Amino acid sequence: MFEIIIVVLLGSLLGLIFYRRYKSLGEGHAVESVPSPLPEPNKDLENFIWRAERYVSTGNLEEAEKFLIQALALDDAHEDVLSKLGIIYIQKEMPIKAEPLFSKLVVIAPSNPVYHSNLGLCLYHQSRFEEAKAAYEKALEFDRSRAGRFISLAHVLRELGKVEEAVRHVKQATVLEKENKDYYLFLADLYKELGMMKELDSVLEKIESFN
Repeated sequence: MFEIIIVVLLGSLLGLIFYRRYKSLGEGHAVESVPSPLPEPNKDLENFIWRAERYVSTGNLEEAEKFLIQALALDDAHEDVLSKLGIIYIQKEMPIKAEPLFSKLVVIAPSNPVYHSNLGLCLYHQSRFEEAKAAYEKALEFDRSRAGRFISLAHVLRELGKVEEAVRHVKQATVLEKENKDYYLFLADLYKELGMMKELDSVLEKIESFN
C-alpha cells in the first residue's frame, strides 16, 4: 500500500529512477527521494557515489548498494548517501535495513518531509502502525502538497481502526489530485466499511465518470 525531487548533477538521475510507487504490500505508499547536494571534496567518496548511481541507472541495486556502503564508511553522516542507500533497501523490500538510515536522517535534517515520509513507509511495512502514523504526520507538518502522503497516512489509520479519520485524509488527497481514480476507489472502500451508503453511491458515480 503506500511516497521523489530532482535538482543537480548526477543525483538527478537517481532521483528520476526512484520516483515511483512502492506497492509490495498495497497501494498508496510511495518512496521519495530528494535532490543530491553539491559534491563533497572527498574524491573517493565522490567516486563511490558516482559508481553507485551508474549501477542504479542499469538496475543493478546489489552493486549500487556495495558502493554506497563504502561511501558511508568514509562519512557515516552523509545525507545523500544515507538517503540513496535507504531507498535501495526500500526498493529491495528490506524496510528493517532502511529504517535506521531514515531514523538517522530525520535527526540530521529534521525539517525534511521526505525523510519522515520514507521512515513512515519503513515502519508501515513492519506493521509498526503507531510509529508510522507519527512519521507521516510529521511529514505532513512540513509539507502538505503531496497527495500520496495523505493516502499513506490513511492506510496507516485504517490499520489502526481509525477509518473515519482515514476518510478525511483520502478526501484531502482527492482535492490535490482530482483525477486520480485510485484515490476514489480507496475512498469508496472506506465508505463501504463504515456503512456510509449515500456517500458510497456518490463516489461510485464519480468513479464511473472516469470510464
